[in-house]
Amino acid sequence: MEQAEAWQETERASLVAAVVFAADHGHPEHSWQLAESLHGYLSRHGYVEDWLRTHQVALGAALAAGDRAGEAVTRTYLGSCYMFLDRGEDALDNLYRALELHRQAGNRNLETGALGFLGYVCGRAGRFAEALEYTRLAIGYASGRDVQREALLREHAGKLLTVLGRFDEAFDNYERAIVLYREVGLPSDVQQLAEICVGDVYRNMGRLDEARELLERLVADAADHGPVPNEANARHRLGNTYWALGRLDDALAQLTEALGLARTVGVFFTESEVLVDLGVVHRDAGRLEEALDMVGEALTLAVATKERYQQARALDALAGLHDRAGHPDLAEDHWRRAYDLFTELGTPEADRIRPRITALVSAL
Repeated sequence: MEQAEAWQETERASLVAAVVFAADHGHPEHSWQLAESLHGYLSRHGYVEDWLRTHQVALGAALAAGDRAGEAVTRTYLGSCYMFLDRGEDALDNLYRALELHRQAGNRNLETGALGFLGYVCGRAGRFAEALEYTRLAIGYASGRDVQREALLREHAGKLLTVLGRFDEAFDNYERAIVLYREVGLPSDVQQLAEICVGDVYRNMGRLDEARELLERLVADAADHGPVPNEANARHRLGNTYWALGRLDDALAQLTEALGLARTVGVFFTESEVLVDLGVVHRDAGRLEEALDMVGEALTLAVATKERYQQARALDALAGLHDRAGHPDLAEDHWRRAYDLFTELGTPEADRIRPRITALVSAL
């Protein structure tokens, strides 16, 4: 498979041009089938513009030809691209339509794919319970039928469970995903993402030495072999682990590098997440102005991309900064807004914030 991906890298421009050529010269089926075959490679390596262009062209060709199968398949992967680009409404529109077409056609395999992507989009929108429902339904369909898809879905279930504070369940899903990745022989960078997530779960479980050891190895691997999104993710998680260990300078170095990498590939949801964590490190280092600038930027990005969970995290961090700066009114306001969002999202941060609000009100 690695040899095939090397060929795709060499011929990427020609393959993208072939999708357009087929659409323009009356071969819609060839257009959408080639776009479908390129989806995995383009998405994994962060070639978002090519991913978007090929699938928009292929969808137009399928619609013009009245090809419902082509429409259904292409909407599925176009929806996932819109998800990556933080265009949640476009993603949902395409995925709901794809799911409808797959169910009408009785295509359980493609229905499973649409359910999985809906799980991703709903997760990004902060609809975590709904996302977990879609994802578990897709896992049930994939289990015993499609090892690769089950692995990917279990990895995503692990991410949802992590946000919901259910770390033991998250760990079990990640571990199962890694076993399945090894079984199916996917490229090493795919398994690497699940291992990065295991490191983050170790941190959340308080197993900091295990988290540090694993993530340091993964950062070195990703820096040597890529792809860039993996390196950004690994450095981000390692930076958070160094912060938890009290190694602020090391945390700052890793998070700064992660932010730069996230910006090179245009992953705005990762950028907003890293900015919040960088702000926290600057706060703990006593640099409140830098922290306020970074977290404020994170909030602006999260609002623009409709990432409600990241909005809540940014509001929580801003509240802590205002509290540290001696502005209890601003701190209370931001914590109340964060609390309302975390409560709506069903995440455990709400329980942590409630007593802080109570303490501030009592002190005023």
